[in-house]
Amino acid sequence: MYIDLTEDERDGLIEAIDRALDDRRYYLQSGSPESDYGDEWPETAREEARRWMNCASALRKFGVIAMADACENIASSMEASAYEYRNAEVGN
Repeated sequence: MYIDLTEDERDGLIEAIDRALDDRRYYLQSGSPESDYGDEWPETAREEARRWMNCASALRKFGVIAMADACENIASSMEASAYEYRNAEVGN
């Protein structure tokens, strides 16, 4: 499927993703996803990680490599958080 975007549409899409990245980074650094989601956090984190990887894939196709890398970093942080939550849960 080919999507023909104007430069303004492409810039708007990139801006929206950039804002979402900033929001998610802040939440992971300053928020408390484990408390907000409780036992559902590992599954929620894995699903969100999958979505961020999909976003990264699309951005690579647009040629926005640095932002794709940022999406992959968010996905990795989500996966790590889910893993840490599960290990802490098992250790208790």
